[in-house]
Amino acid sequence: MRPIVFNDSIGWLTEAGGNRGVVIAGAHGFEDLCSRRFLKLLGKRIAATGCPVVQFDYPGCGDSAGDHLQSGQVERWTGSIGAAADRLKLETGVREIILVGFRLGALLAPLAAARRGDVAGLALLAPPASGKAYVREMTALSRMIDAPLAEKGVPDAFTGLQVAGFRLSRETLDDLAALNWKKSLAEAGVPKVLVMANGRQAEASSGDPDGAQTAIEFAEFKGYSQLMCDPTANQVPVAALDRCAGWIGANAGSASGKGAAFPLSPVPQILDGPDYLEEPVAIGEPQICGVLCRPRGNAAAADPVIFLNAGAVPHVGWARGTVEAARALAAEGVASLRIDLPGLGQSDGPAEERMFLYDQRTRHDVTRAIDWMESVGFPSVGLVGTCSGAFQAFHASRADRRVARLTMINPLCFSWNSS
Repeated sequence: MRPIVFNDSIGWLTEAGGNRGVVIAGAHGFEDLCSRRFLKLLGKRIAATGCPVVQFDYPGCGDSAGDHLQSGQVERWTGSIGAAADRLKLETGVREIILVGFRLGALLAPLAAARRGDVAGLALLAPPASGKAYVREMTALSRMIDAPLAEKGVPDAFTGLQVAGFRLSRETLDDLAALNWKKSLAEAGVPKVLVMANGRQAEASSGDPDGAQTAIEFAEFKGYSQLMCDPTANQVPVAALDRCAGWIGANAGSASGKGAAFPLSPVPQILDGPDYLEEPVAIGEPQICGVLCRPRGNAAAADPVIFLNAGAVPHVGWARGTVEAARALAAEGVASLRIDLPGLGQSDGPAEERMFLYDQRTRHDVTRAIDWMESVGFPSVGLVGTCSGAFQAFHASRADRRVARLTMINPLCFSWNSS
């Protein structure tokens, strides 16, 4: 897997040699945190069928530039799916595209497909019944997670919807409520579609879209509720991975044939922001994926920091907090690296079986990240970790004298064993 930058977005490309490529359009906010690892593993399985895959962040989300306050988000998100497809074709030489949409992506992917003539298939995973239903679901989730916190916090002038700290403006909510994936699917005319719905949503999704000349296959998304309960406590539904990847493999067309060969560009992939320059990186084997954030102007004398995962939350952070912290530091002249440790987020799994989150061998992976920072000009670093990330930061700092500063937030323990 290698990182790419396009359309003010960061993406991750898993290469394969077929003539059909796959673009994964993921979820938003809290649902993205819960599903990012699932979609990473899905991409790996799809690539094994012979289709190259790109997974990316929507504008204003994840590692991409911008924020929730920008207008026209839904249109920009939809356009980014097309931009990802164009970049995938440029990088790999594929001729046709299969779009995989999960949750928000399942609302947007049919709309993006209707604007193109190269979409050979659509896989819609856990699609909301409609845009209105999606907004209702996000409102209910906000009341469960955010409302109790808001009662204890400082009043906020924001008039949109906050879901686990991730914000949707009033304009974005109105635009989302107007979406109808069944109508868009009928307009797209994509020849083959897989709809994997969750529970009672399967009944709401099972009706054929009006006027669609499409072969639609329906299946149950088994294990959906266990996947979406929490980024750390969730379980990846292997059956759903196999079902979706199997369908794509069966509909990959001439995927066994080689697409055009394009040489890798030696030019670093750089996301150019107002106060920062960010480079997505994949470090060593097994790969540790992350983003190096450098200040645009002169660097301060302070050591750079490495942000470690809080539990199994991906490197963007809860409420996108790690991304915002990295860019705020860059504005002050301080560089940073935010990473996914092996087995989390975009990174590969560890080379050996480990205890989840609190295995002390994970400190060797933190050391690999420190080694990489030294190789690009940073001989000493600070480590920042929350919860299990604090545990890993603590043990790495004990073993590595290049750690000049240690910030531990909400550490659960300093020692962990089987008892």
